Amino acid sequence: MFLPNLRFQTAAGHRALEQNKYSATLMSGTVTVQDYKTYLEKLYPFVFGFETFVFPNLLPTVTDIEQRRKLHLLRDDIVTLGGEVDNLPAIQPSFFLTVYASLPAALGGMYVLEGSVLGGVIITNHLQKTLGRAVAGSTGYLNAYSPNTGSRWKSFLEQLSKAADGVEDEIISGAVETFKNIDLWLTLNNLKNPQDENGKPAS
Repeated sequence: MFLPNLRFQTAAGHRALEQNKYSATLMSGTVTVQDYKTYLEKLYPFVFGFETFVFPNLLPTVTDIEQRRKLHLLRDDIVTLGGEVDNLPAIQPSFFLTVYASLPAALGGMYVLEGSVLGGVIITNHLQKTLGRAVAGSTGYLNAYSPNTGSRWKSFLEQLSKAADGVEDEIISGAVETFKNIDLWLTLNNLKNPQDENGKPAS
């Protein structure tokens, strides 16, 4: 079946992203507010690019795509923590327009971003226990759908399954690549457009 296969094929990439030093630090007993802010700031350019350049192509397949925007929450969290977003590194639009040019690839990417909300609830609970009031009002992105996280995830999977007929492998490939892309971006702040013959970085 499609969804079990999707979970199986992306498991390795999911684990690798969780083990990324920036991700893993969030769940450590020694996480600091600066660690958390750094993570959000590193994540922001990818979320910005995906919502700006990929979201429009997901309509009408994901009928509630506009209600799934979370960039404003991410921005507010960074600002609340004393950061700013205007001078963060950027990922060139051509990266998103190339990598997620097809609907199946875009759906695969969306699977990763929507699934991250499930983990975000766990991270939020850990941060609140570990850092307490220091993160008050700054976990909006991680906890974007609470208390409707489960129902929003189920709704997305239903829409994804309906769209998957005949393009299952392409969706899975898009999801696998997205786990790799986010992992690379967090680590290197550098993503390359695969169609750039000169190998120029997209940031």
